[in-house]
Amino acid sequence: MQNSQIPSNGSDHNNFHDDEIDLFELVEGLWRQKWLIVGITAGSAVLAVVALLLMSPTYESRGFLRSPLSSVLGPITSAQRELLAMQAVNDYTIEVEIASPQSALKRVGQELNSLDLRRQVLDANLNAVFEELPESEQALNTLFRDRFSPAINVAAPQLDAKTLNNDQLSVTFSHTRPNVSATVVNALIDSAHESARASLLEELQTEITQRLQALRSRLTRTMGNQSLRDVDEVARLREEEQVKRLQLQDQIAALRDTAAKERADEIARLEEALKLAKSLGIDEPTSLTVLSRRQSEPGGAVSVTADLSADKDPDYVRGTRILEAELSALRSRKSDDQNITLLRGLEEELALLDNNRQVEILESRKDYAAFTESADELRSQISQLEFLLAADYSTFALIRVDQPAMVPTYPIKPRKMLILAAAIVAGGMLGVLVALIRNVSLSRRSLQAENVPVA
Repeated sequence: MQNSQIPSNGSDHNNFHDDEIDLFELVEGLWRQKWLIVGITAGSAVLAVVALLLMSPTYESRGFLRSPLSSVLGPITSAQRELLAMQAVNDYTIEVEIASPQSALKRVGQELNSLDLRRQVLDANLNAVFEELPESEQALNTLFRDRFSPAINVAAPQLDAKTLNNDQLSVTFSHTRPNVSATVVNALIDSAHESARASLLEELQTEITQRLQALRSRLTRTMGNQSLRDVDEVARLREEEQVKRLQLQDQIAALRDTAAKERADEIARLEEALKLAKSLGIDEPTSLTVLSRRQSEPGGAVSVTADLSADKDPDYVRGTRILEAELSALRSRKSDDQNITLLRGLEEELALLDNNRQVEILESRKDYAAFTESADELRSQISQLEFLLAADYSTFALIRVDQPAMVPTYPIKPRKMLILAAAIVAGGMLGVLVALIRNVSLSRRSLQAENVPVA
């Protein structure tokens, strides 16, 4: 009865013993496996060293940019201000914004983020960036997308208590060769600056050119309107000239008709006087006084009744000979122009109408700018814009290179000491784990050798 209970008590004792963890025994077991732990740790460190030797170091170069001084932007901002001043005076819209130091730096930053500009820099430094050139354009595009462009970083430095403003940019590029990283960063900065300058200058010149075309078109239209006004003026003058000519011709015709009638009246009057002179027997010129004396003389046969107080003697006293001569001259006269006092003045006016100098000048006019309303102002603006278009803008800059990219001395990765330390720690942990597993395995084998049941 007692013998049957002993194994049972021993089994319970062993089970209880197996459930306990003896720290001293655990440490003792790890100490017995110390060379295993050291070997695994050393192997991990050796593998880490080999991996570090096989890994290519990556170098990062960084350049810093700042916004330009306002004085450096002077040439471009002066032209922009003149355009805006012309806009205020002439009431037209110009899509131009005065460049500020902050906007200039922002423009360069946008160019730095341009994939097209990055591709241009890559194409210019292709042999330096890639040791082995890609075989196809598609492969090159893939390398640009996956390796070159992601290695570029454009950022604004974080503000801190010592930073007065945020008018700074940093440009970084990572590469396995330090000189290539610095070359690419500086090439990016230079290309972005030149591209930003070119785009800003192109915007300004495009605005000036468009305004020039608008002003020239306006001047041309204004001169065209002046030409039309001159044509209208010539037509008006021609019409006035024609009306004046007709009026003068009517006046001349009226004067000649009046003169002809007066000549007919004069002939009738002289014919009547001739009859009287013949009836009185007056052949030679005489006067009423002489005739009165002849009547008072003895044997006088002529009886004359006349008003001796009249200022002028009647025509018949001039005698038949003179009257007949005057009648003959009047009847044979073909024109009465010489007797028309106003005729020569009217003919002179009529002749002047045949050579209207004002009409000739208007018809021969070729340059209408001097006679065009607001032409001087338009030509002044055109001259001003032409001066702005031809001005030298080569001195303005959009950035200040606070620090160009330098050739880095130390790589940013791999971080050798950190990797080596992590490998040693990982190797040590792996060694301890293997040692624990090996201790458990040895303990089981020992118990089995002593014929002790293992739970």
